[in-house]
Amino acid sequence: HILYVSTRQQGNPVLDYIRNVPFEFSETMTKPDYMMGQTRCALFLSIEFHRQNPAYIQRRIHELNKDDDSNKFEVKVLLCLV
Repeated sequence: HILYVSTRQQGNPVLDYIRNVPFEFSETMTKPDYMMGQTRCALFLSIEFHRQNPAYIQRRIHELNKDDDSNKFEVKVLLCLV
């Protein structure tokens, strides 16, 4: 198993805590921040960023759901940094 990470997550301090699974950056991943297999994904959100941009996460979720194959991601996780 491998965790695919969007290149926009480079420098994210959360990556320092991922130790038990190898991960690699993917330039082709545009919608989710992380992919854990073909049907599982995660979006990352810091509370600080959310306070400054409250509509951001709704837009990201909407983008994920409007995929051509709406059932592509059976499991969607919101990873929050408090």
